[in-house]
Amino acid sequence: MSGKRKNSFFSRKYVRYTEEHLKHRNIRFWVFYLILIILIVTAFVYVHGYFDRSLKEYEKAQYYHVADEMASVFTEQRYDELLALKSVQESIDETKFESREKYAERLRELTDGALIEYNRVYSMNPNEIRYQVTADGKVYAHFTLVDTGEKRSFELVPLLGYTLAADIYEPGEISVSIHAENTFSYTVPDYASVSVNGSVLDESYISNTDSKLYVDGASPLYNMVTYTFSYSLGVPEIHVRGADGSELAMTDNGNGVFTYGESSVHVYKIPTTASISVDGAVLSDDFLYGKEEAMFFEGHMPPDTEAYRLRTYRFNYAAGAPEVSVTDADGSAVELTQTGENSYEFEFKYDTENLKPIYEATAVKFLQQYLLFSTHNVYIGSVNELMLKGSKAYTYVNNYEKTWITKADKTEFQDVVSNNYAYIADNCVTCEVYANYHTTTRNKVNDYPTKMRLYIAFQGDIKKIYDFELMPVETAENE
Repeated sequence: MSGKRKNSFFSRKYVRYTEEHLKHRNIRFWVFYLILIILIVTAFVYVHGYFDRSLKEYEKAQYYHVADEMASVFTEQRYDELLALKSVQESIDETKFESREKYAERLRELTDGALIEYNRVYSMNPNEIRYQVTADGKVYAHFTLVDTGEKRSFELVPLLGYTLAADIYEPGEISVSIHAENTFSYTVPDYASVSVNGSVLDESYISNTDSKLYVDGASPLYNMVTYTFSYSLGVPEIHVRGADGSELAMTDNGNGVFTYGESSVHVYKIPTTASISVDGAVLSDDFLYGKEEAMFFEGHMPPDTEAYRLRTYRFNYAAGAPEVSVTDADGSAVELTQTGENSYEFEFKYDTENLKPIYEATAVKFLQQYLLFSTHNVYIGSVNELMLKGSKAYTYVNNYEKTWITKADKTEFQDVVSNNYAYIADNCVTCEVYANYHTTTRNKVNDYPTKMRLYIAFQGDIKKIYDFELMPVETAENE
């Protein structure tokens, strides 16, 4: 009895859920499942679309797209648009000779049919990216992208915070360099004017000012200046005119280099005490060339006596031979020696014939007393009386260390000779003196060949040694 009820209970429950409710429950499950799938697919499509749009926006924000846009002005030859840019207009206006229309025309000529490419190049500015534009491999333009310092963020997945950041660049400057096609150089007198297609060049075109003298026989002394300019549209109309408006003849040296006249270079090396004049006009220091050269006696002269040096004047002469005169401070002519074509140099000359009779006794006596003193054969006083007190020679001799030399038993001066006498100042004479100091010490014979260059200060009949130099004996001229 109980078993039947149990079976009857389970049978009724099974029938109720499987036949009626299970059917409805399955429907609800599939409806829910379908809705879930739709939601997932919708979310995926949305996220994928958002992600794709973000990546595309990020890609569009990259600097090379800005570069592509700037380069298209060249690759598509939109030169009218290019010439509307201020930086390009300024580069054209700098020449003062070329219209923008002709400039655009020239650009098209240079690039028509050429392979136009651009590539990134190094820039010293860390805040910019620089590109060069080439036509068949030849560079003719540059442009830059400038980093604005701003960043733009792109969210990849909504609500999760995954983002990409891109630096924002904006177009910078564009420069075109076809001016280098033809460069012209005109070296003309500083009083002349140079005009290109009717426009007179101003001082901003002067690339060099020669510190040289030019004379053309009719004009006064003048300097030469060099005008340099570029022109990209064939051959310009150029005129060089003098102060009176007359056309000056120019020499074509090729490669766009023109010079005025057929000039010759002249070089004169003279003492600093002298002056040089060309066709009656004294040259100023503007015509000096190179550095001054010291004379051998500099540093060996009495106080308040300045040694002269040699300095070189260089100038050009545009017609014939110049009339050049070199005079000393007292107005006397300075004798020069020709050392090359149009090159003259002051040559230090000795006056042994006239000066030797006056100063030889002083020179020889000092050399002999100095040598005797060096071997303890005379006291220092006999040397001091021959020198100017406080002079360089006086200081040297009085600090001379001679304790290691033995006194000579016998002394003799052989082959004594003096020469090369010359005035080096109003109160100083130089000369060279030689002697072989022959000594006998403890039966041992010694020879001390000695040569000196002496600097003798004088005032009236008083002659004193101011300084001396020991010279290599092998150069002695024992005459």
